This record gives sequence, C-alpha cells and structure tokens, in this order.
Amino acid sequence: MNGKNFTEDKALKGKLMNVHKSFGVLMAGLAVPRIALRLTTKIPAHLPGSHAIENLAGNAVHLGMYGVMIFLPLSGITMGYFGGKGLPFFGAHIPGATEPNGALAKAAYQVG
Repeated sequence: MNGKNFTEDKALKGKLMNVHKSFGVLMAGLAVPRIALRLTTKIPAHLPGSHAIENLAGNAVHLGMYGVMIFLPLSGITMGYFGGKGLPFFGAHIPGATEPNGALAKAAYQVG
C-alpha cells in the first residue's frame, strides 16, 4: 500500500472519492458566505494582556486557514471541471468543461 491509496477495493475507493469531492464542493460553497461575513464584520480585538508574538502567530494562522479554505477546494474543482469529468455532488453531477484542458487539470492536481 502506498501513501495515497488506503484501499485496493476500486468500488469502495470510488465511493470514498465521490464523498471527498462532494464535501470539497460543499466547502467551496460555504467559504463564500464565510468570507463575505469576515469582510463585512468587525474583527474582534486580541485578548487583553496577550503578547505581541502570540497575536502575530494567531493572525498568521488565521490567514493561512483562509488560504487553505480557498485554495484546496478551488484546486480540486479546477481539476474536476477542466479534466472533463465534472464534479459529483452527493448523488448529483455538475458537468465539466465542454472542451477539457488537461494541462490545467494536471497543474491543479499537482499543486493541490
């Protein structure tokens, strides 16, 4: 077993990948209102008495979380859409590009 495949059962692997991809699409959709809320509300102040390094680390981790929250679903959606197969979404299917772009899909896979 290599680091990417935890099962040799192709049917189970397909089901798990559909769930994985469906949750990725869901997370991308939920990120939109989360980011809108973040941009339109006041950011809470740091805790009183907290050290500047703690505040800096907290800000950096929070920014990194938003980067991951945007980047990971976006790379998977790009790969599925431009790979031509489309995206599964909990039993539904979102069609892919009518003219697949294999180079873009491959690049999205490699960076994600």
